[in-house]
Amino acid sequence: MRRWAGRIGGTLLTITLVNFAAFLVHTSKIGGSTANGKRVEGRYYVGEHGRYTEVTERRWRAMRAHEVSVFMTHTLGALLGGALLTYAGRGGRQPQTPAEPGAAHHRAGPDDK
Repeated sequence: MRRWAGRIGGTLLTITLVNFAAFLVHTSKIGGSTANGKRVEGRYYVGEHGRYTEVTERRWRAMRAHEVSVFMTHTLGALLGGALLTYAGRGGRQPQTPAEPGAAHHRAGPDDK
């Protein structure tokens, strides 16, 4: 079970990173995002650093959907993916205890045989 949790968690984190990278490419290609953009009198604009670029309604809606997907994958990838990886990483690990009290700190000296 822990192995599958690790695979699913890793996959979620990978999807998160890939989607965010695609979002950065998408926004730079069209000149901004809808979060910084606006709709005025039936015209659609994406914005970046106070500069607006007019785009088609279809492109604006596609960008808006991509933005929503980034928020969703960041939440799922960071929270659920991270939790699953943490859960998977705990499998089979037991805290190591020395066989005898103080045995872990003992160093062999010239009198030890």
